[in-house]
Amino acid sequence: MSRLPANALELNRTFLHAPDTAAGPDAEASLRAALLLNRAEDWEALLKHPYVVVLGEAGTGKSTEFLLRAQSLAEQGRSSFFVEISELAASGLDLSLDVDDEARLERWREGQDAAVFFLDSLDEAKLQNRTLQQALRRLRRDLRDQWARVRLVVSCRASDWMAEADRNELRSVAPAGVSEVRVVQLAPLNTEQVEQLAQAAGVTNVADFMTAVADNHAQVFIERPLDVQW
Repeated sequence: MSRLPANALELNRTFLHAPDTAAGPDAEASLRAALLLNRAEDWEALLKHPYVVVLGEAGTGKSTEFLLRAQSLAEQGRSSFFVEISELAASGLDLSLDVDDEARLERWREGQDAAVFFLDSLDEAKLQNRTLQQALRRLRRDLRDQWARVRLVVSCRASDWMAEADRNELRSVAPAGVSEVRVVQLAPLNTEQVEQLAQAAGVTNVADFMTAVADNHAQVFIERPLDVQW
């Protein structure tokens, strides 16, 4: 995955089921309750669903997570591809892939296994007047004969996710018998993950830093740590 930054950090992120209204106090309360009840899912559990949407606000690591997961699956011998939704909608699949992914796509087309397509940044596509419908139609046209073997994971800012309309766009291209769209939100970082970020960013006294985090004195660092992709 040539788009993956050299300093990308694998944090083993987890996910919480997102209510249909992905923003606002009711949604926040639902997410807090799910976290307290330890209902978070990891990637292994998430990828059991054929169509998944991952929500999270800017700077929470959605794109890096998609790149890391696509690379991890490829290293395991599984077919996986990272695609920007705006590029897909504008140019189609072949022109949206990195050069080193083109040969893997052709091998997958000739096989029988399923492939996971990580479709990134629906919110950025909307800013460019590109829609999920446009991207899905281009993808379905390009993979017409293989469509039953396609699995989709879409990322979007929670505030830009149109729960009913966008979910229906995914359902409209689903093969017969597939109707579920699993919508989740990135879970907040736990203590171990924050410590990993601090170490990677060169914090010399992690214990003191964690005390500052607990006292809410390091919120800026948690939101976007310097020189670390997550």
